[in-house]
Amino acid sequence: MDKFPFKGESGNTTLTIVITNEKLTAGTLRQLSKQIHTSMARANYPFHIIDDGDISFMVSTNEVENPQLNANTVGLIASEVA
Repeated sequence: MDKFPFKGESGNTTLTIVITNEKLTAGTLRQLSKQIHTSMARANYPFHIIDDGDISFMVSTNEVENPQLNANTVGLIASEVA
């Protein structure tokens, strides 16, 4: 396998937005956004090269507080579907 298989221009940008109504702090939203964005590298190759604009957003309406749903579960589910 070529050590550097990607040659040429990418011209591709991946925009991701995850919206939930679960009550989450700003710090938790930031961490979840990083987790989900990082998981996308499993499917998108090359990912985060110099020429692309890959970006992720995570927002919450803060309407629901579900004691059975924690931030790790939200992150796991969102990472699998992203």
